[in-house]
Amino acid sequence: MSWTYSGDPAVSDLDTVRFYLQDTDTSFQLLQDEEIQWLIDEWYPKYDSLIYVASVGAAVVSRKFTGMVSISADGVSVSTGDIAQRYRDLAEDLREQYKASKVGGEVDIDNILIGYAPDPRIKPLRFGIGMHDNVEAGQQDYGGLTYDPFLDALTSPAWW
Repeated sequence: MSWTYSGDPAVSDLDTVRFYLQDTDTSFQLLQDEEIQWLIDEWYPKYDSLIYVASVGAAVVSRKFTGMVSISADGVSVSTGDIAQRYRDLAEDLREQYKASKVGGEVDIDNILIGYAPDPRIKPLRFGIGMHDNVEAGQQDYGGLTYDPFLDALTSPAWW
């Protein structure tokens, strides 16, 4: 197992996650490189955000410190019991930061722009009022449009 940090979060994904976690002190290593890389491989494809990966890392670190207790002896007290809660708070803060980073993103409006046509490979949708009222009856198809592939083939342009 190895632990590296270049000091620049823009160098690699691993350094970025380590920066968000503030796991940048070589004398107090929270997660190893292989552990962070596993988190990146597991969570980045699902959420497309290193901030979210760091939030999962903070949750993992909080579980690491769950068993820590505060110690007081000979007039000296060391409060380590709240480290787990601090990392849970960090995980929550990073999730909020992830949500804030998604605000204002682009919306795909290609299908409603002038000059664009609906995808001809998708069958027309069929809906009816009360279509899903009786869940035990299974999939229902009440009235409305029905899809007839033969009729569609006769009326569709040849280029479809």
